[in-house]
Amino acid sequence: MICNNCHSEVPDGSAFCNNCGAGLAPQQPREVPAYKASNYIEAYDQQQEVPAYKASSYAEAYVQQQQNRPYSAIAITAFVLGVVSIATSFLPIINNFSFFIALAGTVLALVGIFTTGKKRRGTAFTVVGLVLSFAAIGIILLTQSMYVGAINSLTDGAKPVEASVQAESPKSTESSKASGAAKDFSKMAVGDSVTLENGLTVTVMDAQVVTQEYTNDKQMRVTVSYLNNGDSSVSYNLWDWKSENADGVERSIEFPIGDDNSLDSGKLKPGGTITGNVYFEDDVTKVYYYSNILQGESNVCWIIQQ
Repeated sequence: MICNNCHSEVPDGSAFCNNCGAGLAPQQPREVPAYKASNYIEAYDQQQEVPAYKASSYAEAYVQQQQNRPYSAIAITAFVLGVVSIATSFLPIINNFSFFIALAGTVLALVGIFTTGKKRRGTAFTVVGLVLSFAAIGIILLTQSMYVGAINSLTDGAKPVEASVQAESPKSTESSKASGAAKDFSKMAVGDSVTLENGLTVTVMDAQVVTQEYTNDKQMRVTVSYLNNGDSSVSYNLWDWKSENADGVERSIEFPIGDDNSLDSGKLKPGGTITGNVYFEDDVTKVYYYSNILQGESNVCWIIQQ
């Protein structure tokens, strides 16, 4: 045992310390609490206790995490390019640049679809940008053909019709050559033709009021034909045609739905011919042909109905 006063070791059962003479109190055996497995199990359970799972808490944390993600610069750029390209796709000359803008928007949108996700937001921007860019490309390709045809028509028919009409109606070709008299092309009937000085023969072959299949709107369908009797290529265009109603109101063409034979625009090689339909409102009384888009008035006219 150990002396509490001098901390010297003394024999067990001694009443006094052999070193300092201090009295030694008898030491009681230390009680060891009985082992209880239940106490240890409870303590372990308290240590390992896990808070109850709450789905709402995890959902809120996920939403917060998604909202904290930054937007993808590629996605936003693709969206902006798509908007710019679709807004300028109808404009002549400018839509040449719009085509390349739409191509760039398409490429960036495709890249953005694969790069946006867990770390970046903006998937909706990439999808909208892709759709707008595709639509812009389609519109540009459609309008380009019309604009090119109109420009070609302008350059091919630089002279006014009044001064450039040199040919006669097929019904009176021989008599007009013999007399040399100027012909009046302002009151031709359906089926009559006129030939311009560039060798292009234009004919109104038929005119009928039709009902559009999808809209039930009534339109005047005028079937026209071109024949190039000249030595060089000449242009044709659906914008060559205008109509007039009984009140003297002149209108441009209307666009049909689902007519595969509607007139478009292009060039005819020497000896080439084409036939197509041009549409107007159904109250048409006259149809005019213009040799170029800058021509103010035309004296080449077919009477459709009195």
